[in-house]
Amino acid sequence: MKKLILLLLLPFTLLGQKPLTVILTTDNYPSETYWILMKDSLYGDTIASVSPGYYTSANTTYIDSIVIADSITDITFLVRDTYGDGIMSPGSFFVTICDDTVISVPTPNFNTGMYWNRNVPNCMPIPPPVNCVPAVVNINLDQFQSETTWDIKDTNGTVLVSGGPYTNAPDYEPQFEPVCLPMGNLTFTIYDAYGDGLAGSLWGGNDGSYYLIQCGDTLVHGTVANFGTDSTHTFTSDTCMPPPLVPGCMDEDYLEYNPLATISDSSCLTLKILGCIDSTMFNYDSLANYMDYIDSCDYTLILHDLVGNGWVGSRLDIYQDDTTQFVMTSGSNQTFTIQLKAPEEVKVKFFITAQASGTALECGFTLKNPMGDTVLSVVPPFIMPFHTYIGTTYCGNECIEVGSGCMDSTAFNYDSTANTSLPCYYNPGCISPAYLEYHIDTTNGYYTDINIQDSCSTLAVFGCTDSTALNYDSLANVDNGSCSMMIVGCMDPAAYNYNIIANISDSANCLYDASCMTGPGNPYWLNDPCYAWVIDIDEYCCENEWDTICQATYDYCEGTWVGPLLTRNAIERKLIKITDILGRPIKETNNQLLFYIYSDGTVEKKLIK
Repeated sequence: MKKLILLLLLPFTLLGQKPLTVILTTDNYPSETYWILMKDSLYGDTIASVSPGYYTSANTTYIDSIVIADSITDITFLVRDTYGDGIMSPGSFFVTICDDTVISVPTPNFNTGMYWNRNVPNCMPIPPPVNCVPAVVNINLDQFQSETTWDIKDTNGTVLVSGGPYTNAPDYEPQFEPVCLPMGNLTFTIYDAYGDGLAGSLWGGNDGSYYLIQCGDTLVHGTVANFGTDSTHTFTSDTCMPPPLVPGCMDEDYLEYNPLATISDSSCLTLKILGCIDSTMFNYDSLANYMDYIDSCDYTLILHDLVGNGWVGSRLDIYQDDTTQFVMTSGSNQTFTIQLKAPEEVKVKFFITAQASGTALECGFTLKNPMGDTVLSVVPPFIMPFHTYIGTTYCGNECIEVGSGCMDSTAFNYDSTANTSLPCYYNPGCISPAYLEYHIDTTNGYYTDINIQDSCSTLAVFGCTDSTALNYDSLANVDNGSCSMMIVGCMDPAAYNYNIIANISDSANCLYDASCMTGPGNPYWLNDPCYAWVIDIDEYCCENEWDTICQATYDYCEGTWVGPLLTRNAIERKLIKITDILGRPIKETNNQLLFYIYSDGTVEKKLIK
């Protein structure tokens, strides 16, 4: 964009003159910036100035050229901002006198204003004024700065101005060189001594680029980095014309606000009404037409270093209203907290010195908002020194999510964070029989809603919980009355003492009737070995009666008889049978107590091993 420069010039009649150039790049709010050039001190005579509203295009480089009297030895340059937030990134400004840069501020950082007092350098007398138009040559270097040079020639091949090599510049540092060019057709040529252009990526670095800017228009676009030994561009230098007017609403309080507008028209119609415009939120405002965003919050900045030895002179600048600088001192990651406005643009630029050029690729950064969202992140080794990274901040909005709960502070389930009412209950308890707590709850709880359960957490498992019971269930936690207690007894229906309710067999205690005349009783049980033996050898004792001889024979079997054995008749002694302890016939067996019964009534106990 070309602009006609209008300045207030101090009249002079001296023979000598010195050229002075102000190169200023605007931010997003160009009309807020203005400056005053004064003779001598801050309160000296005004040499030149521009008023608020002079700069109309955002992010545009303006070049204002004037001449000052040779007798002026000191100047003061004052730059001001009407809003009070200075010139934000990517704004910058430079002041040169006789091609000597006396003020260089690539990253402004001030509020309402700042000033510089400088000595005016000596320079050769300039020839009578000629028609020349200010311009800026921008060379974005790669990592081989000493190889790059350039010049501008007229149609006769005469070199009008030249620059480079940039031997002492850090890797990738942008170079802005002000020039004043005659009107007409000219050529710009950039040279590389090695023959690989600005293609630093061929050697593991970053590519460079170059531009020639005049009156806000970019006349030379040098975006092809690998141009070999040289690249020539033909362009036309011309006078700066006023920028075209862009009508639109310039009031930020209206929905129709157009940040690109340069002249106000009648399009401001709808006043902004801030509020929550999300209908799903608790504080939804049906009258609002513009979201009420949270205007600032704390961001987390993480600086990265692959080697962990610090940044060795490099730094990271973050631009919003002010410029904040960060330097990593040690470790692989270092965390900072920085407050940023939102929703607004935030810009980040990584600066290195010539000494730190070799370690720049070890560096990186990450910028996150409180919600954990990453706004900007460049991990090593992909960071580009002096490149402006742009992101948009977000801190959330003022909408409040619906929080459902009991809002009665006297209720058991009161929720202090709730903003939308749910049923309350006042006497807690479990009311579902399917849960263990129902069976042990003694509060007799009740609810205004049966759909609400408070203390029900463990499912009920029904069964016998008595560990002494026959059907004890170790998994049961609620007794259902099904416990069956252990009953030990004779479970043989053929036995005299058969117990129909017994569930644990005690076969050793089963009693069997011998069907003798004496009837059942002690010792008249068939499973009594001595009784079985007596009635076997003396049938009289079973078929007739149990007399003294029967009892004596029984006592003899038990080993309690002390007198001579009484016999009914003399009987030849012979082995009749062998029985076990229960009186059951058995063959001779080792390792078992056996009873040997003889025909004379004698019984021998033997244990053959």
